[in-house]
Amino acid sequence: MKKIYKALLIVLATLAIFIGLYYIQYPTKEDRASLESEIQSFQDFEGIKIQNEKIIDNKIIAMYTFNGGMGYAIFNKGINGRCLLTSAHNSNGDTILIGCEETSKDSYKVFAGKNYDNKINTIEFIDTDERRITVDVSKEDYYILALSNLKEASPMGKFNLYDANGNSIKEEIISKYLRYGKGGDSKFKMELKMFDLWYVVVTFISGICIYLIYKPSKKENIATIG
Repeated sequence: MKKIYKALLIVLATLAIFIGLYYIQYPTKEDRASLESEIQSFQDFEGIKIQNEKIIDNKIIAMYTFNGGMGYAIFNKGINGRCLLTSAHNSNGDTILIGCEETSKDSYKVFAGKNYDNKINTIEFIDTDERRITVDVSKEDYYILALSNLKEASPMGKFNLYDANGNSIKEEIISKYLRYGKGGDSKFKMELKMFDLWYVVVTFISGICIYLIYKPSKKENIATIG
């Protein structure tokens, strides 16, 4: 077999392995039942149920509840129409969850929570420069907010909750539902970087194979010298 065909065969085999690795890396379908099943297998909680989802650039934010609290999970969207769970952020009690996420296009501050008694009409965030940003959550039982125009994730004191009449209900909601002292946790998939390592290993092996194909043999060296 000619060298060019051997090299082409190695390149095609490498591409096939890359595609296989990609499908292994992004295994989860994007329907709600599949996302719930993936979160359940990643967490130790019972009763995982997704209450809201939000797609931001190349990521899916899934807001869920479980027995004893609520949280949100981050999935990366793949080009194969599937996704990869990368992290989960939980609260051990009712609260407002705050986090930061980097997407393929921007950096976002994520706020996720429950619209208690469906009384919350708007949430006002006060940024570090006292700039006020108001978001309507009146139509959502559980809300997911991803804001790219906040300089920093607002401290818990730097927000306000308003009802449909424009009255502040922050103190009422806090005293009745929000429990800051309960704490929470964040969990990240530690094996994600292993996929990048596999891509490097396969590329390295393919490169070595192609090099060996085109490396002059001893006979060729002798013929050249002669």
